[in-house]
Amino acid sequence: MKDKLFKWLDKWKLAFSGAVLAFSYRKFRIAFILVFVVFGTFMNLLTGGFAAFNLISVVSFPDKLKIIFDAFLGLFGVHKSFLDWALLFLIAVLQAVLIGLVAFIWKRRKDDLKAARASSSGAQSAGIVAGLAVLGAGCPTCGTTLIAPIIGTIFSSGGYAIAGFISGFITVLAIIVSLFALKKIGLEAYVIIKKEKFSAKKGVQNAR
Repeated sequence: MKDKLFKWLDKWKLAFSGAVLAFSYRKFRIAFILVFVVFGTFMNLLTGGFAAFNLISVVSFPDKLKIIFDAFLGLFGVHKSFLDWALLFLIAVLQAVLIGLVAFIWKRRKDDLKAARASSSGAQSAGIVAGLAVLGAGCPTCGTTLIAPIIGTIFSSGGYAIAGFISGFITVLAIIVSLFALKKIGLEAYVIIKKEKFSAKKGVQNAR
């Protein structure tokens, strides 16, 4: 039992190491920044249900930009309570890391398929699809902020307390699912990065 626990914790450590190591790759950083900004801003816009989107559709272009920019600033805690900001920031970071890792792995697997075209290509593709499926399962957060307005409308003002609880539960669940997705994809990224570094080191030694 103790050995299983250490093995499980070691996998988490390697998965997070894979995510950290991936930051040294420019394409991963680009994907991370883009997803973090776009997804985080979108989540901020959803904090009031569809109100922000309805407002964007009727105001002038400069005002549209201001609303979007204010939502972007919300990513860094501007006009946000600490708890609301912390949850949103954590979810945005997790989504950005996951999508960045999927893009990183897909590119590496794609290169391997072009180079090798071996029988293992099916398994490699299946691994990518599985990673994407897990990543998709980690996105119930997209609808989390819409629950309170909808339930509040159906059950009157008293429904907001229930909606808040459900919304909070789904947010926590989304974070848990995202973390387990990170464990799966991070491990694969770690193996790929270490394999590339070993191959590069071996190539240098052989050149000598």
